[in-house]
Amino acid sequence: MKKFSKLITESKQETWTKHPLVNPVDWEEIFKPLIEHIESNLISKVPPPGEGIFSSNTKGALDELIDSITEDYSQYFQNVVADGSQESFFSAYNISVDFNDLMDCVQPLMDRTDEIEDYAQWDGGYFYMSFIDIKFNNMDELIEDILDIFGKLKMFKVDYKISLQSKHNTIHLSSRQTASFNQVKEEQIKKMINGLLELPGQNPELWVNGLKQIEIFIYNKDTVQAGDLD
Repeated sequence: MKKFSKLITESKQETWTKHPLVNPVDWEEIFKPLIEHIESNLISKVPPPGEGIFSSNTKGALDELIDSITEDYSQYFQNVVADGSQESFFSAYNISVDFNDLMDCVQPLMDRTDEIEDYAQWDGGYFYMSFIDIKFNNMDELIEDILDIFGKLKMFKVDYKISLQSKHNTIHLSSRQTASFNQVKEEQIKKMINGLLELPGQNPELWVNGLKQIEIFIYNKDTVQAGDLD
């Protein structure tokens, strides 16, 4: 996860974005005015003979303060507000999906491996699932499962990324690519997946044996804190 101050530094906006777990009243009445006051009175922005007050050291201290405040709110949600259920995580990050429905969605993959990992990533704001050493008899089975999952995730109206990892390569399929699910054809999915092992001259079905892991990330693009998921 990028530190919140890094997001601030990289942003060209004067108004910095509130972390979804920070109390909105505190943000509007306490933190945001302080941020705007220091930002608008930096010596680097208003050098002498202007009226700049705050040095780069103060700006750095402010960045660290916002980082610390954000981490404190994240810990508060995990240790006090959340009840230990996945639903409390989905609610905190405004991810509109029922946990049981999500598990039903990925059941085809769960049936193909005993090595499954899933957890809520509170720092990043996404729910992570991993299916390791997953077994398919042929490419058609894989295509069928992936298309089935795409279709159900589309109905959930959540943002998602699916990563398929082989011995030699990785491909990513995301909600951005499949914004219009009706236009996603089996041949398109097969073409993307078929590039995993890049085995020219060999039976394309053989590459399925090289598939090592399938990862699924479920999130809300407006609240996720990990930019690489966009």
